[in-house]
Order: sequence, then C-alpha cells, then structure tokens
Amino acid sequence: MILTILATTYAVNPYKGSEDGMGWNFVLQIARFNKVIAITRENNQPHIEKYMQEHPNPLYENITFKYYDLPKWAYFWKKGERGAMLYYNLWQVGVAYFAKQFAKEVDIVHNINFHNDWTPTFLYKLKKPLVWGPVGHHPQIPSQYLPKKNRAKNALRESSIWAIKKLYWLLNPWLKISKAKAKIIFAMNSEVQQVLKPKASKVHILPSVGCEFPELNEFKKEHSTFEVLSVGRFVP
Repeated sequence: MILTILATTYAVNPYKGSEDGMGWNFVLQIARFNKVIAITRENNQPHIEKYMQEHPNPLYENITFKYYDLPKWAYFWKKGERGAMLYYNLWQVGVAYFAKQFAKEVDIVHNINFHNDWTPTFLYKLKKPLVWGPVGHHPQIPSQYLPKKNRAKNALRESSIWAIKKLYWLLNPWLKISKAKAKIIFAMNSEVQQVLKPKASKVHILPSVGCEFPELNEFKKEHSTFEVLSVGRFVP
C-alpha cells in the first residue's frame, strides 16, 4: 500500500552535504515507496528546482515540494548563524500550522532534520502518526578540549548552553508532548534516549551522516593496516 507522508525538512539542498544533503536524501528515500509532501524553507526552492531539472529521476513523480517561511518582519534580526536556533524554533511552530492544509491528504507526518534533543516538534498538532528525527545529541565538550585562547570565555559559553538545555529537558512542556506523541523517534546516537528518556520501544538508532561510497577497486591498500580519516567541525 502506498502511503502519503508529510515531511518537514528545514534544510534541503541537493548541491550541499551535511544537514542539507541529508534532508534531500531522506526525501528521495521516502519517495522510493511512498508519496511525499516535503515542506522546506523558501530559500531552498531555486536549488531544488534547478537540480531536479538537471538530474531527472522517476522518483520526482512521488514528491511534491511546498515552501514556507516566517513573514520577513518576524526574522529581520536573523543574520547567518546569529539567531538561527530561535528562528528554527519559530519556524517549527509556524510550519505546523502551514501544514494543516495538507493534513487530510496524508497518512503519516515526519519531522526530519535540523533537530536536536532539546527542541520540540509541533507536527503532533496534525493528529497523524508522528515520526520524529533523526534527533541529534551533542555531548558537552570536556574542559581540557576547549581552545586555549579565550578558554574562560568558551567554558562560560559551554556551561550556559548546557544550563539552557537542562532547563528545556526538565521544563519545556512542548518537548514532553513531542516525546509522548511520537510513534517513532529516530536518534542519531544512544545518548538521545538517555536525556529524553522516551519509551525504549520508540527509539531507533539512525545516524544521519553518510557519503557516496566509491567503487571498491578504487581503494589502494599501501600499508599493512587499514586507516580511516574522519573530518568534522569541533565547535566550542
């Protein structure tokens, strides 16, 4: 049976990797077996449409993109990463109301990306089975690994962020509702369950990182040991 999935994907850009690439590929994977109504930000529209025109794919027949952003007066203060988390939380509230116009058409709602375990989803308002995640968790940075330059400033910032997170975990009512209403929670790592403490049967570990795997014959083993280089940002 083919279902219709409403998927909110804050970050989608097929020309990028990381969160944007993850959002794009999740939509494609869902479209392999189901119809998808994918809601993302308006600034992603030109990239999505250009890529789809340049790279035809029969899966596109199963995908309908819709675009939503807050009114400009509601985010004039957002500049790049400054204010990004506040804007993201407001977007999550707004997109739930925007998505209500499609509620009768869908069987499942899936809040896909840009998540962490201290920001709620509001798609439960559509009163459909809710899939949440992959939800991320970023462990607190040990003090000895903070940059030596401005270490006191970075330590204070890290402590402040964690104090806010703990308040959200303990007191945020919408986070508690999200946890209770979700039928399935995809977690990027096992620590999500430790801090959110949902029913264990709901949680499925699903790392959201990936790469295009090269052909095996491209590997040239030049040493007796097999070595892997892992590259990523380390943000204090």
